[in-house]
Amino acid sequence: MELILKSNNKTKLARVLALAQQLGITVEQKGISTEKKEITIPKGKTVSANKLLADFGKNPDFPATDEIRSKA
Repeated sequence: MELILKSNNKTKLARVLALAQQLGITVEQKGISTEKKEITIPKGKTVSANKLLADFGKNPDFPATDEIRSKA
């Protein structure tokens, strides 16, 4: 016998699968990709430290030096 369950609710689907396991029912999930996708890391830009530090802390929402020291 074949029973097809379709749901977007992961919680309900997990409950059904747990119940099937308790009852000793074999479950085959179709349409789920078990292949691992290769992750490619994007190449970053090279920026000099002087350029990064030139405008460090100048943003208006950046905390004051005293505020940072009081939290440390």
